[in-house]
Amino acid sequence: MPKPLPESSNIKLQLKIKSATKTHYDGEASSITSYNDTGVFDILPQHANFITVIKEKIIVNKGLEGQVEVKVENGVLSVKEDRVDVYLGF
Repeated sequence: MPKPLPESSNIKLQLKIKSATKTHYDGEASSITSYNDTGVFDILPQHANFITVIKEKIIVNKGLEGQVEVKVENGVLSVKEDRVDVYLGF
């Protein structure tokens, strides 16, 4: 079971979004929002291990640095130990 996050947690997700020809994003994120067949979902630090097929878009929340939005036709998102890997266009 994950440890509770302190209120002022500095834990970040490490995110890499790749397609066959390009790396769309490689860096830290405070949270990630995307869509799958059941609707919208969020990934936060210390999220359970998770894998899903995604569609529409990914919104990368970079905290005070703002947001990055990546359009998605289809892809696979995998979460393991605060590392999020996204493979687009499978």
